[in-house]
Amino acid sequence: MAFGAFKKGKIPRPAIPSPAMLRAGPTPIAIDFGRDALKMLQLNTSEPASLIAAACVPTPDELRDDDTKRFEFQSKEVARLVRKGGFKGKRAVCAIPSANTFCKHAQFPKVEEHELAAMVQSMLAAELHCDAVSLVHRYFPVHGAAASGGGRTEVVCMAASRGCVSRLMGAIKVAKLEPVGMHTEFVGLLRAFDYVTQRKEDAERATLYLDLGASGSRVVIAHGKDLVFARTIEIGGDAFDQAYAGHYGMSIEQARADRRRARASGEPAPAPVPAAVGGESTSDRRMGQSAPGLAPAPVDLDRADPALAEPIEILADEVALCVRYYESLFGARRLDGAVFVGGESSSSALCRPIARVLHVPAQIADPMARFARSGKEPVTGVSMDSAQPGWTLPVGLCLSPTDL
Repeated sequence: MAFGAFKKGKIPRPAIPSPAMLRAGPTPIAIDFGRDALKMLQLNTSEPASLIAAACVPTPDELRDDDTKRFEFQSKEVARLVRKGGFKGKRAVCAIPSANTFCKHAQFPKVEEHELAAMVQSMLAAELHCDAVSLVHRYFPVHGAAASGGGRTEVVCMAASRGCVSRLMGAIKVAKLEPVGMHTEFVGLLRAFDYVTQRKEDAERATLYLDLGASGSRVVIAHGKDLVFARTIEIGGDAFDQAYAGHYGMSIEQARADRRRARASGEPAPAPVPAAVGGESTSDRRMGQSAPGLAPAPVDLDRADPALAEPIEILADEVALCVRYYESLFGARRLDGAVFVGGESSSSALCRPIARVLHVPAQIADPMARFARSGKEPVTGVSMDSAQPGWTLPVGLCLSPTDL
């Protein structure tokens, strides 16, 4: 059940797509209110799957740090793009920004489902110091975790304020759209890979998804389609921009522009001063081929811009901590692979040192690659001719349950 389906006295249960939920034909319009940009996407799931329309509106620099004004700007852009962006129909699905989503792993006694739901609700209200009715929440029991063997159940708990959800739904309705789904970014990005994990040989693969965004990064570990770990790390594009600006003595705006151009080209940003800068383009998709189960290795920064060395190393350490927590839950089980998504993952020079720490086969996702394009589709503000890992969440939203 999606977030918006929460009502007082009812506890939403996790849902994954089913054939009934995902009808062939035009998907709902996916809306991603990101810090770096507003993204809207619509796909056609009939064979062959294809692109209907896409639009991206970058956030003006002066609005990035003002959540209220940024949302007002993006809400107006949604209404404009609905009229002029070439999208079809009125159904829409939206992501709750991770900055507005509380996510926590917790352990509870083994009890009946309705009792577990009440415990989760009570815990979240206590953690967030608010009344339970002011929250919209979901929870995901982690099946097979070590905690279950000790008479306790490991649960991934997520919550957002009802006010935040109401604002998102209000923006959709003002644009004269019908909200039919609302999901966390953690769950939304997973749905972009259902076409892979539904295959028998991949149904139980342990995969780490690292979503490198602007305001932060999200770590999701899944066994096939099933989420078993989720966490937000507060290091992302903004931290990289600040480090770049400080190292080269420039404004944040100039650093962001330099790095944005570099991501668009798939190459490291050219250093304003002589430095050992290197890297490979995103056409080299495979990284970190070391065998699994080895001890953590030092972060390999030889291909990364020296300006970004510190935030990359911190991020890699945080990701390694996530992996160790996962391994504590599942004992001898190890990750089978890693997938990098999000706008920042366009730079393989940034992803590579993190991949080497994981010691598993890793790749940068291109979620749009499997959708046919004639070249005549209405596309605004983005080129779909190059790899677009930053569009993983909108793709996943298009393919998510519509059960509001």
